[in-house]
Amino acid sequence: MDKLYVVEKLSHQNQQSVRELIRIITHSKNQFVLVIAHCNYTDLQEKVIRDIKIKLDLAVNIEELHLEPSTKSLYQAIKEQARLIEHKLGKDKSFALMVSGLRLVSDLDNVLNATNHIREEFRNFSFPVILWIDDEILTKLIRSVPDFYSWATTVKFDKTSDELKIFIQQTADKVFNKLKEGYENELLDHKIWNQVLGSHIQQELLLAKTELQKRRVKIEPEIESALEFVLGCTFNNSQEESQKHYEQSLVLSQHTDDRERQAYILFYLGLWWRSQALKLHRGKKKNAYQQSKRYFQESINLLEYPNNKKPPGVVKYINFLSEILYRLEDWEELAEVTAKAKKLSEGSFDFLLRSQICGFLAELAVAKADWQRANDLANQAIDLFDLSEEIQNKERNDSPEYQKFLDWIYCHYRSRYMFLLGKTYHKTHNYNDAIETLKDAKIFAHTNYDPELYIAILQTLREAYFKQKEYRIAFDLKQEEEAIQSQFGFRAFIGAGRLQCQKAVLELDELSALEIAASDRDQIVKEIKNRISEKKYKMIIIYGPSGVGKSSLIEA
Repeated sequence: MDKLYVVEKLSHQNQQSVRELIRIITHSKNQFVLVIAHCNYTDLQEKVIRDIKIKLDLAVNIEELHLEPSTKSLYQAIKEQARLIEHKLGKDKSFALMVSGLRLVSDLDNVLNATNHIREEFRNFSFPVILWIDDEILTKLIRSVPDFYSWATTVKFDKTSDELKIFIQQTADKVFNKLKEGYENELLDHKIWNQVLGSHIQQELLLAKTELQKRRVKIEPEIESALEFVLGCTFNNSQEESQKHYEQSLVLSQHTDDRERQAYILFYLGLWWRSQALKLHRGKKKNAYQQSKRYFQESINLLEYPNNKKPPGVVKYINFLSEILYRLEDWEELAEVTAKAKKLSEGSFDFLLRSQICGFLAELAVAKADWQRANDLANQAIDLFDLSEEIQNKERNDSPEYQKFLDWIYCHYRSRYMFLLGKTYHKTHNYNDAIETLKDAKIFAHTNYDPELYIAILQTLREAYFKQKEYRIAFDLKQEEEAIQSQFGFRAFIGAGRLQCQKAVLELDELSALEIAASDRDQIVKEIKNRISEKKYKMIIIYGPSGVGKSSLIEA
């Protein structure tokens, strides 16, 4: 696709808006005036602010305040920032304050209501306040704080149709470049795009799409296909919205000749069906896995250019196809695909990828009851995995959320390889080693992500204890196994006991989010336990709107 890339110069309309904003700022030195800078796009906002700073030079200092999600009061946030600015510049220096990030404030409705109630306090400021907002926040201001909004002068900044198309194309290029360069495990976490593109990107792309439709502007198939694909990526990959965007992107991509991008779209459709299969009950899993297999295979076929010994992308994505074949127990095809993956990965320093290949080869050996070979391959998988984890820990420079996500991934792989190793010990009657290895596998496994693996670990561990005549432990493991089968709908009824709702299988990024949320609740749980233990508290009321986690707090 031809690149349309952007010229830094602002459009004529935006230049007029810049001149108007500069006029307001220069005529309002040392006095409060409220300006609403209406702009839907972060990159345009940043460009405008840079332009204003250059044009004003030292005539008026342009200072910025980026609101935190935890902000409770707009007035207090501006007041504190003004204090810091005056300390830096001196009280005699005039400045204007650009305030952004209002849409990221968690408790926005209460912040806006409080702003309306104390609006007269804003008159105490001796500088212009420029509040950057988008369409959604503008609607909230008009409805929720009409009195405060009535004070403001509104200056509009917008992208031309060509600029909107360039914005979409540049965003898509960032996504496709990340797919080429990133680790394969990053593809499982839709939140990675917030780090690459910014948390605002989904909303801005939807606004760009709506605006182009409103203007009745024809969008080239390459750009429209890229837009739909990126929108699919920004949604949780298990949601139907993702699938709809991917499907639309695939249809549009048929009118282009970009094989590589078509392959990525097909691959993400495969990921979507994979996520569905993990959540479905056994009777419905097979069809979803078959769909996933079809899309993965088509993706790899597109990436395999003629006369290319190591097709770009194939080595990174082929293990996803291997995983689906393993879950379908298609051993013959898994052997072919894994052999290809092994050949493609020769000399690679991607030890996680190589450990996965060894893991699938071990699964094939298990299917053939070749226990010694399975044992050797499982040990190789663990050794390669340890190298991968060691390198990853040294190179990590990620957000806490993404680190948590990687921890979940590594726990899942480790539990799987240790289960394979423990199974080989069990089948060769080495029950002591089987028990110790499977106990470790059980610690690392996640019931909510792969309950079938966890149940398989329990079954094999129970059998090993039974062989060792540890009947009580074996019985306890049997009870735990049946309870998990019941919770996930694998078993209809387990007898008397507390009835619980069936659990849903979660994706790894959903699990990491739950873990983070649980860690934030630790202090609340401790407080409730302390109150329960004290006689002076006759009643404890836990209240809050639906969905905030009252039930899960009680369970904790």
